[in-house]
Amino acid sequence: MPTLLTRRLLAAALLLGAACAPRLAPEPGASAVVGAPAATRPAGTLLIVGGGPQPDELVRRFVELAGGPGRARIVVFPQASELTETGPEKVAQLEGLGASAVSLPLTRDEASREASARLLDSATGIWFAGGDQARITAALAGTPVSRAIEARYRAGAVIA
Repeated sequence: MPTLLTRRLLAAALLLGAACAPRLAPEPGASAVVGAPAATRPAGTLLIVGGGPQPDELVRRFVELAGGPGRARIVVFPQASELTETGPEKVAQLEGLGASAVSLPLTRDEASREASARLLDSATGIWFAGGDQARITAALAGTPVSRAIEARYRAGAVIA
């Protein structure tokens, strides 16, 4: 029987997939998604990452998708983790690969402010740290920050 954490991660993945599937752009040569006009398909990329440590190669690919060294501007949301060092550690890893990165451990109140949403205006990549994904949902769902994340994805940002 799956653990509570496994069930939560599976539920988060299914919700993310259900929310994005009708809007994903088809692979080159594939037919378009039914009911999704070309004008509504997002230009961004979803990079689905499993739990545990990430190989440098995977994080390097994320930086490349976000614009590459010297151009990638990444926002890290560390709320899923109980460990306070999660955000700063990921920022350091991303900066070590040539990206500009910042950690935004927003509370729900902070995520509800338009000023917080504007912090994502120039983001080319958004990284959600591992842990209890219900924490991220509780902090961000239905807020201006959530809408800004979707806007960045539609504009071409990579989400991991």
